[in-house]
Amino acid sequence: MANSLSMLTGQLAAKLAQLVALMLLSRYLLDAGFGMLTFGLSVSMILFFLLDMGVALVINRKLSVDPGRTQEVFSTALGLRFALTAAGFSLLAALSLIAYSRQQALMILIVGAGAALDSWGELIFAVFRSRERMGLEAISRSVGALASLATVVLVIRSGLGPLAAASAYATRGALIFLVAALLAGLRFRIRLRPGFARAHLARLLRESWPLGAMGLLFVALQRADMIILERLRGVEAVGAYTESFRILETLVLVVTPTLLPGALFPSLCRSFEAGWASFSEKMEGIAGLVTGLSLLVMVPLLSGGLPVLEAIWGASFVRGQPLSQVSATFTILMAATPVFFWMNFLLASVIAVGRQRVTVRVAGLALLLSICGNLLLVPRIGMTGSAVMATLSGALMGGLFLLHLGRMGPLPLLRGSWRPLVAGVASGATALVLRDSPCVAIRVILPAASFLVVWIPLGGLDPLTRPAGAGEED
Repeated sequence: MANSLSMLTGQLAAKLAQLVALMLLSRYLLDAGFGMLTFGLSVSMILFFLLDMGVALVINRKLSVDPGRTQEVFSTALGLRFALTAAGFSLLAALSLIAYSRQQALMILIVGAGAALDSWGELIFAVFRSRERMGLEAISRSVGALASLATVVLVIRSGLGPLAAASAYATRGALIFLVAALLAGLRFRIRLRPGFARAHLARLLRESWPLGAMGLLFVALQRADMIILERLRGVEAVGAYTESFRILETLVLVVTPTLLPGALFPSLCRSFEAGWASFSEKMEGIAGLVTGLSLLVMVPLLSGGLPVLEAIWGASFVRGQPLSQVSATFTILMAATPVFFWMNFLLASVIAVGRQRVTVRVAGLALLLSICGNLLLVPRIGMTGSAVMATLSGALMGGLFLLHLGRMGPLPLLRGSWRPLVAGVASGATALVLRDSPCVAIRVILPAASFLVVWIPLGGLDPLTRPAGAGEED
């Protein structure tokens, strides 16, 4: 429980600070400038996965079962990260300068530098997670997030412009890495000493590349819609779509990594080593938890409606797009919260059982579906088409992951879902009663509160507090 709460604290501090920073920038930058920034953030995520190549997850799994090799494995990962960073950032610079205007290219490179630094920090976080010391990650993320927010405030007060605003992301990445490196040295005596032994680098790359390819396909899947939107409808449409997608993405990135591949991932790996019965029991508990967390946020956000967007992004949240498209996009993406939570949960479960190669094929199919669907729907219904395809692609991936796991053995995942469903009924009933309330805060807070009042006494948080399998601790 302490590990989950520690990691959740760090994720909340980081993601909320990033969300507040983006809220401030959405009011400070013009529609075109905000669109360029959000597009740059989308491109930087592709760079992040290109540099990571699945290495962080692989060393997390390795060190979870063999902590005695920490320095050896970490040094090899650093060496591989150094080589990938040199190649990846050079490629990004060349493509950005060729394909975009000078200002857009500079913004992509500045934000990309932050993504590169984030990828280095993830290696250290993998060590923290394998040792189940998530409090150290929480400290690192919190320091970086607060520094990023302070940078944004300084930029706005000084009127320094869009490029200076983008520097907040590089500042965050640099501080997160430096603080994490300091804590790793003090707590575990880990040295930032890259290893370049060719055999070790080749072995780690062989183990990691399926996850790296999956990660690239996965982020391309999430960003293909924005690239198509930018080409067919302009950067303003990207900005409007990002407002709804960023809310969903923030929720997914707060909750899912906190559980998997974070606080619960090492115990999930160990439960698989203990046997399928232990793994199935662990999966059942986490499935109920993931369902509950997704409903906890989905119902209140749908209850709040468009005023939630206005409260977060300001009066200009429409960004010149048809209000009907903005409303439909928000509704579809918020209703898809359980789809994305479950897809990420099942993805991490496939990785935990060492079947990462299947994720490449699944992500490739989903990417193909997304590209074809966006090219078909965006010219007809605008950003709403992107929301539809994001949901369908996530559902396809989750369904295929579940099908693959089901072939390995019985998984009674739905057995523990009655608790969140009962709480969801209570939350939905509260939302219906409050649907005519003029106060958006009441329409959001009370359905969430009614969900928790029912869900927690029913044991909704038990997977965080009880051991799963023989002798395990979360």
